[in-house]
Amino acid sequence: MATIDGLATGLDTTTIIDGLVRIQQLQVDQLTARKNSILEEQTAFKGIESKMIDLRAQLGSLARSQNSVFSARSAVSSDEDALTVTAATGAAAGVYNLTMNSLAQAEQVASQGFASADSEISQGTFSLRVGRGKEVEITIDSSNNTLQGLADAINAAGGDVGASIVNDGSTGGTPYKLLLSSSKTGAANTITITNNLAAGATQPDFTGTPVQAAADASVTLGSGAGALTVTHDTNQLDDLIGGVTLDLHQADAAKSISVTIARDTDTAVATVQRFVEAFNGLMGFIDDQVRF
Repeated sequence: MATIDGLATGLDTTTIIDGLVRIQQLQVDQLTARKNSILEEQTAFKGIESKMIDLRAQLGSLARSQNSVFSARSAVSSDEDALTVTAATGAAAGVYNLTMNSLAQAEQVASQGFASADSEISQGTFSLRVGRGKEVEITIDSSNNTLQGLADAINAAGGDVGASIVNDGSTGGTPYKLLLSSSKTGAANTITITNNLAAGATQPDFTGTPVQAAADASVTLGSGAGALTVTHDTNQLDDLIGGVTLDLHQADAAKSISVTIARDTDTAVATVQRFVEAFNGLMGFIDDQVRF
């Protein structure tokens, strides 16, 4: 594009303006370079901070006195289908022979048979309690006086008993029964029923033999005359062997299962390795930043 320099003064105004623009652009470029340098420094410091946080975490894993990785234990069961084992830090190393005599069970009881889940039942109140737990009272009236209605009311009450309708396939026209199941295992956790529904043929009756009896787990430690047999209300035992938790899955009174507790050197080695990697990562990052 053609330009007209100063007509009256004889000054080369185009050159002057271009020079001023170059000076301004140089200042802008210098400020931009400074900004970019500061941003790079901030990024580097954030990277160092992140590496130091990681290093501190790994050092903490090595330095803590409680639950030290150097006191970690491994736990191995010879039959993990029947018994799984975990060991806390500091558990006594050794080999323990165990026999799963029986598993803990939750009680289940069933009513007499009805023609269908929608069979009418008598009205009134119906209370349930498991062991020494809280008693839950259910009211049955004309809005829910069916076998299914009672089951739904029990489940909605939020107690320690669940209810379901089962069909046992029996002949005779009354195969549907109301099954009550405790949510707690153990011999002491039987289901107590206070049945204040109106008496008669339509009153559910749970006085028969339990479908499944409430029972404790039984485990024998060792063998022979000096063996120790203990019972527990759940299938998880954490007080038979100090620092060791046993989870029972299958019972066989004729089978011995060995549990081996040993020092967990793999965990200690892995923790030290993570510390070394974190330290080397920090040093390498710092070297990369100061190299330029």
